[in-house]
Amino acid sequence: MEGYFANGRSYPANHFMIGSAAELIAGGLERLPVPDFPAARSLDFSLESLKKLDDYMLKLRENLPRVEDGHVDVDSDAFPLRTERQLADFVYMFGGYTGEVIRRVIKRELRWITLKDLMSEVPEAAEEIGDDRPLSMAYSLIDNTFESIFPLNRVIKFLVGPMKADFYSFAKELTEEEVEI
Repeated sequence: MEGYFANGRSYPANHFMIGSAAELIAGGLERLPVPDFPAARSLDFSLESLKKLDDYMLKLRENLPRVEDGHVDVDSDAFPLRTERQLADFVYMFGGYTGEVIRRVIKRELRWITLKDLMSEVPEAAEEIGDDRPLSMAYSLIDNTFESIFPLNRVIKFLVGPMKADFYSFAKELTEEEVEI
């Protein structure tokens, strides 16, 4: 599995997030109470494939109830992901796929890391994050300088935020100067 081993080490976070991306492609959304995503089976880890995720998310969001500031009302009965587990699975699949596109396209070596490991390896991150353990930061991509990318945060912003926070623009901006030519 590409990227599973980095610097001669095995990283369990890589295995989990690569598996989450693969689950999305294999139809993993079928077990969640969300609309079908037939284009999932054609995803190929290209930047362009992220436009399919964008289209799906925009359609999912269009009929969801909103609160006054424009955010999706996650407490409404109309919000499809009713349990924390359902929400986490959805975020892991979309974030895993988005992160894997970035990881495969970008020139520098990136690996997935858990929030716990990030806080252990980067003490200043622990100080910044404090005791908060948000889903949006449960897994991130880091390079050998510990620069972090948070694809799960992008999923949550796109799902419930008041504005378009698409996956394609996010990945393109991160990879634009580093894409192999």
